[in-house]
Amino acid sequence: MRFRICYPEQVEGSEVACLTVRQGCRNVISLLHLSLSLNLCFAFFLRLLRPTKLCVVGSLSLSLSSCQPGNSVIKIEVESLSALDSNEQIFIAGNQPSLGNWNAAEIPLTKENGKWSGSFSFPAGTQLEYKFTKGSWENEGLTADRRVPSNYQFTVTGDTSMNYSIPLWRDSVYQGPPTITGDYRVHDAFPVKGLSSRKVIVWLPPSYATDSHKKYPVLYMHDGQNVFDPYTSTLGHDWRVDEIADSLIQRGEIEEFICVAVYCSSDVRGKEYSDDPDLGERYQDFMCCQLKPWIDSVYRTNPSAEHTAVMGASMGGLISFILAWEYPDVFSQAACMSPAFKIEVGNIKVDYIKEVLAESQRKDIELYIDNGTLDLEAQLQPGIDEMMKTLDAKEQEYIWYLDQGAPHNERAWSARTWRPLVQFFGKE
Repeated sequence: MRFRICYPEQVEGSEVACLTVRQGCRNVISLLHLSLSLNLCFAFFLRLLRPTKLCVVGSLSLSLSSCQPGNSVIKIEVESLSALDSNEQIFIAGNQPSLGNWNAAEIPLTKENGKWSGSFSFPAGTQLEYKFTKGSWENEGLTADRRVPSNYQFTVTGDTSMNYSIPLWRDSVYQGPPTITGDYRVHDAFPVKGLSSRKVIVWLPPSYATDSHKKYPVLYMHDGQNVFDPYTSTLGHDWRVDEIADSLIQRGEIEEFICVAVYCSSDVRGKEYSDDPDLGERYQDFMCCQLKPWIDSVYRTNPSAEHTAVMGASMGGLISFILAWEYPDVFSQAACMSPAFKIEVGNIKVDYIKEVLAESQRKDIELYIDNGTLDLEAQLQPGIDEMMKTLDAKEQEYIWYLDQGAPHNERAWSARTWRPLVQFFGKE
């Protein structure tokens, strides 16, 4: 898109639509940031302190936020190294409202000269994290070796241009077989009543194939794409549950168990992993009334609640708590890593503490809670503290571990995974 400043006499007779704006800001480019998305073909006329007009001609898709003193303009330009279809476009998804609050399909970039770009305005000191997709987390950008990259991170200090190249996209790359240690089964497109189907991977302990009479406890894990395989993990680093469990079993520190990893539905993950009365309730029904009965019928499990655990991180930590709290006759153990007990981000507003407060009796469940201290972990801390005070008041027992200096990501959760495994499956 080309921009040029012109005076009224320079545009007479032009067949363009006009928008007059009274604005006392001389930084014309900064005016192109109003927290509003436009997709239009016309000319902008901005009346400044004198009758100067800004003409913009062409097909335009902008993300605009207000022209405020002290804000810096960040221009982000992306090049796809693999060909895109004519109907495909690139989106940015990040941790700020003008970056879509991690909605993979909310903030499109504008294509020009074979590249995709967008300009955004933030106060100095703003911590930015973002990634690039083609409108869904199922087709986000990958590294050249087919891995999911970590979030791009940037601290705003002034007007800046950032340039990125995306070698591959997830939907156009053959991922190959999972890189999982040990024996496992993959159930693609597992049907879910009222929700989208999803992949389920079942990891089997070392003796499963040889001891046909033995039954095993089961650990259900959310965000299953992050549990075993770095090539499918959101940030390119998995929890390594297969390797950690195998090592603990071989050393005789824990009992053997089956691990069921349930992939998330990325576009509605926040709703499904909460107490949302629609999607959240459907996901809980899926876990309790659809998936668990099926697993118990197909695999040699010990189906009692006493031998059934659930585990997850962030919103996955919240839904793990909810499942044990609401369904203690199904899940008697819950590992809640970096749980989002009380938080408001974008269109996700969660306060499950009030639900716990409303409960008059203690639950016959075993709880493990942990968290780090950096970045989003610090934002989650007040909710975690409030939840623990609530549990203390009810004399509800739990184990809490604070991981000083740990960030909010799979690498940190992987480093702590052994703790709940030993708590739930440790040999006496």
